[in-house]
Amino acid sequence: MCNCFYYRLSTEELLVAGQSFLNKHRSVPLLSSSDTLVHNIPNVYGGEDDLMNRQTIVRLLAPKAWGKPRNRDTAVMAEFSQAMHISDAVIPKQFERKKLIPGGVPILDILRAYYQKIDTWKLPTPETLEKWSNHRGLSIGALAEIDIKEIVAGITPPSEINEIADWISNMKARDEKDLPIGVVPFTVKSTSVSAHDLLRFGKLEADGEELVLQNSLTDVSKSMPIDTSIENGWLNVPSKVIIGNGYSWALVISLDMRENPDGTRILVKHTIPEELCVLLEKLPPVLGYDVKDDVLSVEQMLPKFGFRKFSLRAFIDLQSVAVLAGWKHESLSRLALSFILLGVPVNRMSAGADGKWHKSFSSLDRSIQAMVMFDLKWLHVSHCIFIMTMREEVIPDPDVLGMITGAVQMELCVWWSKWIAQTVCATFIKLRVFHQGTTRIECMRSLRGVGNDGRLLSTPPYRIELMIELVRDGISVTRGGPRYLHLERERIVKNVQIFAQEPLWSHANLFRRSLTNDLMLSVRYGQYGIGDLSSRPAVPPGSSDRLLLFHPSLPFQEIYLDVRRISIPYLLEVFQKCKRPLREGIQEWSRLNPDLINGFLKIYNINAAFARKFRAIYEPIRMIHLRTLNAHALAVPACEDVLLRNQEEDYNYRKRIFEEASERVDSIHDQLAGAVEERERANESILELEELMIRGRWVDRSAWRIPLHELHGSMKNNRPADVGEVTARDQAGGVPLETRVADQEQAMAPRLPVRRTGSAAKGAGWADDDEAPGRGRVLPPLRKRRDGGVEANVEEERMVVEIADE
Repeated sequence: MCNCFYYRLSTEELLVAGQSFLNKHRSVPLLSSSDTLVHNIPNVYGGEDDLMNRQTIVRLLAPKAWGKPRNRDTAVMAEFSQAMHISDAVIPKQFERKKLIPGGVPILDILRAYYQKIDTWKLPTPETLEKWSNHRGLSIGALAEIDIKEIVAGITPPSEINEIADWISNMKARDEKDLPIGVVPFTVKSTSVSAHDLLRFGKLEADGEELVLQNSLTDVSKSMPIDTSIENGWLNVPSKVIIGNGYSWALVISLDMRENPDGTRILVKHTIPEELCVLLEKLPPVLGYDVKDDVLSVEQMLPKFGFRKFSLRAFIDLQSVAVLAGWKHESLSRLALSFILLGVPVNRMSAGADGKWHKSFSSLDRSIQAMVMFDLKWLHVSHCIFIMTMREEVIPDPDVLGMITGAVQMELCVWWSKWIAQTVCATFIKLRVFHQGTTRIECMRSLRGVGNDGRLLSTPPYRIELMIELVRDGISVTRGGPRYLHLERERIVKNVQIFAQEPLWSHANLFRRSLTNDLMLSVRYGQYGIGDLSSRPAVPPGSSDRLLLFHPSLPFQEIYLDVRRISIPYLLEVFQKCKRPLREGIQEWSRLNPDLINGFLKIYNINAAFARKFRAIYEPIRMIHLRTLNAHALAVPACEDVLLRNQEEDYNYRKRIFEEASERVDSIHDQLAGAVEERERANESILELEELMIRGRWVDRSAWRIPLHELHGSMKNNRPADVGEVTARDQAGGVPLETRVADQEQAMAPRLPVRRTGSAAKGAGWADDDEAPGRGRVLPPLRKRRDGGVEANVEEERMVVEIADE
């Protein structure tokens, strides 16, 4: 459809254009700038002198309403929406399409054609891409398809807020099934409130009190008096916080404001329930355009209206994501992003909604409601597009990444979205560096974090530098995408090593597998010399249904199998001619032809001998099918039974090993516990004995023999019996009491080093005068002194223990 100012392109026409675009770019050798997603076309978008700006597009699509003096925003939006179509691209007639959209085809439609190839990622599905395509434009009629809920702060009860929080989780989970992105689109609509009104509102005490807001800075007749020496001015108050995907669900959080019939605005004071603050705090990272200002407005202004202080989890600016993805166009305006990504214009001239954002969302004009939903939808689909284009550039083969990590496509997509989110979170574009950049990498280095002083840092964050290494030598989808399988698998292995340098805490074990020689043999399919090949030659004709092809310069030639002729002799003949190992050759053929794997597996069910012969490669090629097509291959019962039986046997064997080891550990734990207790009690006894020895003759030195502590184990069992203790053994053996007492007195004597004499000392290598370790010498007997005390006998009365010759 068209009129004198614009024309439309249907989704079918756009898909054909996308297919033609891809075939054209893949049929020619690559240029040096193949990593750039969007090249620059100067003087198209932006300023007043450029070809296209927000005033120009509104004059073209809403010429009648443009000159209205009052309520122009609503009138313009209503007429603008009539020119738009929910699924068609809308192109102004007076401009060449390739000027507005580099290449002439929106990136969404290039991706639609790209994902029709057999061996690309399967998330999002073709159905999801068609859903986005069919909802690319602004449409008032589409409002009926969107589940829109509104929370009025202070009015909506906490129980309903909790229900809405659960509803958000369910809606977000549905979005993540289409394509995990890990963020939620977020926009804020503001109402102008005077600084004096904000002071008056702070003086309200009771819930439900109302404040009549000023419509002009000089209007004071309807408001309570305040100190007018404070300078008055307009402040932007976030009267609406809106999240959602814009095509199936949205949530509006509004302040309690209304408008009277006479045009006066009313703001009502409330104590905001905790549940609403928790809902905002628990939101995923929010995605927006110039989102930093919106986030600061929400976090700083809402506490002035009854909210407790809170912070949003994180925020991501779509402009930063665009630069990370390879955007080199000089304009990052909403209009440029919307045209180049989706092929539709965006109306920013009606963003003020004629100052009606204080009204409830349902009471706004439907064209304004449709504009808000388009804002969310545009953010959601644009971010998905950038996530996909970066993924196809960095890891175009899901099979090799799944082989290395052991993960399937959904898990890998969740990880990838979080990697991108953490890379670009809280980064902003240093415009001077961006506009001076001549290559994609130079433009990427314009992304900067923010220092403690609030200024942009002088160098990019570390993750940005990692991302630069990841995209180096990559091929963007706007240049036809990657071309040759083995080269891309080799590059993915290099990128995996980069990912492992900075793992996500939520996926810390994803890249723990070592790149062994056997793994690399499977990655390369036994080919060699891959690193010397070029990825830039044109794709040969007749291969439009495949993305990653066999490079014509590989040492071993490509294997061609006729599935209808497959048998044991046929395979042996083919691989003998190609001089290829059977395992690596069949895996290479399976990866290059994943759609033929089921035909190969059918032979297993028909020919039992074939199933036995090639049972070892059943699971590898089944996993190639799963990792590449994100679907299970045909099951072969004979192979499945063997796998399950082996699994069960291995499980039982490992379980038995575990139980035996557990028994040994328990036994060692018991022994260790007993030894620790024995050591502690022995140590206590040693300390007490040392104290007695230090005090010397001031204490009863025979007292240490009394069992001050019951010792455990051998110390308890081996200690000498106390003096006078008669054991059952002694009674049974009839040992005389005098003998027992003498033995006990001898045992009670403290044991000191022995001085060996005679041949025993010489045999031990000691001189006669050396004190050698042994039983020690006996303490000398005591004798009375004249003053009534006791003292040791003289040296000649000491007894020396002689160790007799053996």
